[in-house]
Amino acid sequence: MRPLAGYPTAWGSNKASVFPHAGPVVYAAMTVTPIAGGDVVNVRPEAGMKFADFVTAQQGGYSDSGTFFVKVAITAGHASGGPGSPGGAPTPTVRLQWFVTGTGVEVAPGVDLHLEIVRLLAVGPK
Repeated sequence: MRPLAGYPTAWGSNKASVFPHAGPVVYAAMTVTPIAGGDVVNVRPEAGMKFADFVTAQQGGYSDSGTFFVKVAITAGHASGGPGSPGGAPTPTVRLQWFVTGTGVEVAPGVDLHLEIVRLLAVGPK
């Protein structure tokens, strides 16, 4: 998928992009120590940006169908010293953890989410 029309755009000294993201064909449960699994979002092709300092889900994180919602985890920095990720640097990827709206429980491993779309907002360096 591509960023929405008009994105990426400049916000002062930063770049911002609103973009749709389709869930994975096979979901993998997410762990947080270390962060693994979940749904990897690659900022460059999806948001049209090289790196992101910040990524958040729009519309409360709900998928277009309303059946699921996501939480965003920044997972890897490009280099130390800047804001926004472990080590403090812009990141080329984030991971989404998917949950069932009706129960609040994480989506089971192996569930096909490729027809579910969430909108994300990324902000990063120009």
